[in-house]
Amino acid sequence: MRRLSLVLILVLVLIVGGVLLWVGNLATPSTALALAPTATGGVKVDATALPAVINVSSLASPRVLAWNPNNTQIAWYAASGQPVVVAQGSTPKALVIPCGITPAGDKMILYLGGDTAQPYLYPLDNGTPLSLGTNIGLVCAVPNRVQFSADGNLLALIKYDNKAVEANFTVGTLRILKMPDGSEQHALDNVVGYDLQNDGVTALEFFANTKKEANSADLVFWDGSKERKIEENIKPLENCQFVAGRPVRAGDKVFTLLGEKCKVGGSKWRLLRSDFAGDNSVNVGSGPTGSNGGALYFNNSGTNDAMLLPDGKSLLITVPNGLHGDVVNVARVSLADGKLSNVLSGVVVDQYPPVAPRRFLRSPKGDRMAFVTRDGNGGEKLFIYDMSAPETQPVPIAGGNRSDRINGLAWTADGERLYYVITGDDNALIYVTTKGESKRVIRGTFQGLVISADGASAATSEQVQAGTNDLRNNLILINVNDQSKVNLVEGNKGDGALTPLILR
Repeated sequence: MRRLSLVLILVLVLIVGGVLLWVGNLATPSTALALAPTATGGVKVDATALPAVINVSSLASPRVLAWNPNNTQIAWYAASGQPVVVAQGSTPKALVIPCGITPAGDKMILYLGGDTAQPYLYPLDNGTPLSLGTNIGLVCAVPNRVQFSADGNLLALIKYDNKAVEANFTVGTLRILKMPDGSEQHALDNVVGYDLQNDGVTALEFFANTKKEANSADLVFWDGSKERKIEENIKPLENCQFVAGRPVRAGDKVFTLLGEKCKVGGSKWRLLRSDFAGDNSVNVGSGPTGSNGGALYFNNSGTNDAMLLPDGKSLLITVPNGLHGDVVNVARVSLADGKLSNVLSGVVVDQYPPVAPRRFLRSPKGDRMAFVTRDGNGGEKLFIYDMSAPETQPVPIAGGNRSDRINGLAWTADGERLYYVITGDDNALIYVTTKGESKRVIRGTFQGLVISADGASAATSEQVQAGTNDLRNNLILINVNDQSKVNLVEGNKGDGALTPLILR
């Protein structure tokens, strides 16, 4: 009996010791640079300010914000001065995605995956970053999931759970935040797409049946204080279910592009017009996706998007192509009669997780669009489409051979120049003006691209041959006017390429 009691006492001592050791480990401060604790308790909380203050006063312009997977840091780099670390990633493969700049141009949103898994609002000069709550990278990888109002007073983003893209359709909680403090003003659940303007947000909500199929939709407007229904209980076509949706508000009308999966006839797109005042919805146009409805909608890419053209008379839409999950056909729909006009086929759109820099890029003035197409052999070709003259065809700019790849695009702030890096038959950084004039800036093998607002400087990752079987990746700064370059970060053998995020 005495022996049994001693054994029990020994076991209890071991258990208590283990608990104390575990608690002690919890109390040990981390030596890693902390971004912010991962938010808990859902999304209906105010954004939390990070404890760190960013100070870039030691770095002159031009300076480059870049993701360095080799030391898992996001940092500012310049030709002189030590790098200024902005954030620490969890692993070299952490997902880092730029996803928006404030209308004032003083802050940008960056998504950082891994342990933190949330977007942050970072100052582009000195200041304190702001966490925007836990999320998955879909919110930043695919356009229009993050939007600023034109006046900069509101920021909206959709909060997704970890399995959002695995469902028949992808919805999340739309959070509307007041700027600059990031306090939440309103939240709407079941949102698949939305359109944010200065006076409020128009959102499309999907609702599922017991089979988890979206068989009903509501179009809702929040005016800053209350919600009202624009259209309620919208139904899919017969024997179909909703799989995608995107509303665009234009004056006293709302145009909603719907993607539907049908038991007969495959996938279809449909454009719905609703009076903004409420009710009175009618179909403007519809049709099959790809070849006779054979192209599927994908939850992780921009296969269902719409934007109003400058003339206000037509809408540019993307519809699945069927070649790949991130390839679409771009078409123009007349808002008066629903007439469909093809613009370009085989266009590459953004996807999650991203595998390349953005290729579907609208100019800052909103009057032109840069498209990259991909053929069945993987060859890429760059086009520019003049959206202020929508009946004209997109103009081919570069590429088209089997080996060609467009590895970066960037517009100047005035939208007068498009810069691009190409590899394949040609390896170079080049720009083209809206007048069709083209200039080769510098030869080289580059990946990723950012430029200064005036186009005088560019930053990219350059691959160089340092020896036999020794390829290095250097982050470089290029003076566009004299074609000179400076190494900001010299890569070592085996290092990954840095990703430039913005040039300031």
